[in-house]
Amino acid sequence: MASEEELWETNPISQDDVPLLTKESYMTWKDMMEKFLKNQGLWGYVDGTIHELDQDSSKVKDSPLRKIFKMKCEATVLSYIEGLDIRHIWGQLVTMYEFSHPTNPGEKMKRTHYTWCWPFYKAIVDGDWKTVSEFLSKNKGALSAIITTDGEVPLHVALKQVQNKQRRDNLSKELIKNMSAEDLSKQNKHGRTALHIAASDGNLKIVKAIVEKDKKLVTIQSEPSSMQTIPIMVAASAHKKNVVDYLYPITKSQEAKRKEVYTGERERVRASLLNCLIWNNFYGLAFDLIHENSSLVLIKDMNEGVTISTLSKMPSAFPSSFSNKRSGSGMLGYHFQKFIYSLLDAQVDAKNACWQIKGDVENSFHSNGDSTQENIMCGLCTSTSCFIFRFWKDLRLCFRTLCQNALKLVPGCKNIYYEKLKHNEARQLLHEIWTIIPFLDHDRYQHHPKEVEKVVVDAMYLAIENGIVEFIEEIKDNWPQLLSDYPVFHRAISNRQEKIFGLIHDLGPSKYDVAWIWDGGNLLSHQVAIKAPTQRLNQVPGAALQMQRELLWYKEVESIMFSNHDALPNDKGKTPRQLFTEEHKELVKEGATWMKDTATQCMVVATLISTIMFAAVFTVPGSKGSDYKHGKFPTMFVISNILALCSSVASILLFLAIITSRYAEEDFLSSLPRMLMMGLFFLFISIVAMMIAFVAAIFVKLPSQLLWVSCPIIFMASIPIILYALVELPLFFQLMFTTSSSDVFGKRKK
Repeated sequence: MASEEELWETNPISQDDVPLLTKESYMTWKDMMEKFLKNQGLWGYVDGTIHELDQDSSKVKDSPLRKIFKMKCEATVLSYIEGLDIRHIWGQLVTMYEFSHPTNPGEKMKRTHYTWCWPFYKAIVDGDWKTVSEFLSKNKGALSAIITTDGEVPLHVALKQVQNKQRRDNLSKELIKNMSAEDLSKQNKHGRTALHIAASDGNLKIVKAIVEKDKKLVTIQSEPSSMQTIPIMVAASAHKKNVVDYLYPITKSQEAKRKEVYTGERERVRASLLNCLIWNNFYGLAFDLIHENSSLVLIKDMNEGVTISTLSKMPSAFPSSFSNKRSGSGMLGYHFQKFIYSLLDAQVDAKNACWQIKGDVENSFHSNGDSTQENIMCGLCTSTSCFIFRFWKDLRLCFRTLCQNALKLVPGCKNIYYEKLKHNEARQLLHEIWTIIPFLDHDRYQHHPKEVEKVVVDAMYLAIENGIVEFIEEIKDNWPQLLSDYPVFHRAISNRQEKIFGLIHDLGPSKYDVAWIWDGGNLLSHQVAIKAPTQRLNQVPGAALQMQRELLWYKEVESIMFSNHDALPNDKGKTPRQLFTEEHKELVKEGATWMKDTATQCMVVATLISTIMFAAVFTVPGSKGSDYKHGKFPTMFVISNILALCSSVASILLFLAIITSRYAEEDFLSSLPRMLMMGLFFLFISIVAMMIAFVAAIFVKLPSQLLWVSCPIIFMASIPIILYALVELPLFFQLMFTTSSSDVFGKRKK
């Protein structure tokens, strides 16, 4: 056979050789194109009789042949043959131009902007298998032909466009029965096969039908190459758990059979699958995948991501995220959720809990030395008392398990249970990864130790930024030298992650060595003097409390520094205190303004209450003998009136002290917040006492036969109290916590 260059030089291609393909010229075009290709010796590539050529030669021949077809086809046809090889291009064109309508044979093609055969397309969209089967019986090749400009075959259209689920499933199953494995492997312009589409929709029946046809379909990757995904990854991204659980073992076994299983590309695909499972909270499957191939934890996926870095970007996957206040849940809602979270045991499967009770007795109640205690008691007691002791422990566990399972039935608690389960799975996965990384054979997996350390350190910094305490705890347990070799606690301070910084107290005497680490010309004391990022400051309400939080941070870091740290300048010649004052100058002004405005507004309310209560004390209802009714209520009125008056006056004095304060930096640490807290407390007492006095006065005036109206009166009187509690109590509790708690930064006693 002549070489390609000689072939095209002796028979140059001209647009005049073959007419342009149109609906009217198709038969002439087909005849002349076939003769032309046969004369050139290229027809074998079209009818598939030439298979012996190597891949490179096939690509060389395929390229000019594609050019010929593109030059000789009208523009509306090009979108239907884009990306097809020569054999399939010819079959596609034959199907399109020789298509016959089953009820109207003269109607060859009825095009729209989206499909070349509207009747066939509409029959598929309607889920009308009878009409579709008639079309297919009259038109050989239509089953695997591209029928839309998106490169979709009939099965793709059925899976995406049929709205009725039953019709969609029935039609899709019939199409699958008649399709070959090669037909099922066809991809649309987005590189997705029918299996990709069914997996993204969570259609397990269709997924099973396709996979049963050919299991190799589970390894087909979609395009573009930078975002290659296999069907299970599509299902995971769509959170279709049933499909993911079905595809995972099949995908794993098929991947193991592939010849290129040990190549870098295949490992990157596996790493992509691992990261996809992690991103979408399938931590159990990710754990299994890592257990099968531990090297995946440091292999870059198709997006250049590494598993350890992926976890460092997911703070919501870990228990430490639950302790952060939920937006919109409110103070009481937050603490209630936290309480339920602590009660639920996400390690016990609710379905199998009754079978696990005996085993859980040993795990749940012997962890703190109960085993030894029980042995001693059983040795000292009679067999009857020992039996009673064991029975009591089993009964307690049964009760605990029943309570937990009952909680899981409550909608809100059920969500908390699944969140805790997710947290525990993620924590186990993180622990598994950190037990693998220090012992990886770097030479085998072509990871230089320094490269591994860089990846780990970058992930560590991301985890600090996102406040993932568990990540740093695993480093402390498995690679502790990182905490002393890198400025970990500098990063914790700069991002104001108090729980991570609190881990410094677990280092023992080594924490004083960490205090000598310089980062960017700053010691820890210089770092904490720099103002916190805005997003971290805004987590505390009010500029004054933000300033208090900054002072608490400064004092906390100062407590672990050496004695002369305050005299050491940084690389810019500033001591920690100088830097702190300079950085927080504006925040002090804002805090003073906020504190004055808050105190002024509260003082206005307190003044009104004191004025009303002072006047009311001289008009005690029922003071005249003839008017004296319901003997207990005048006494209640007097007591509540005096309490309201005294409390409001006390709050006025406290708010006045705040307004006239000097507003120095140190005042924001304790004195100003404490005065504001006490002022709010007395103001709340005065409001409650005032409303009690109001209710008592109404009761005195009401005749006995109208006492039934007491319920609506009490309800109306409680509205101001409830409103005040909703608005001001969160601020009060925040003040109480920050001014009274001695463990704001999570110090641990050893």
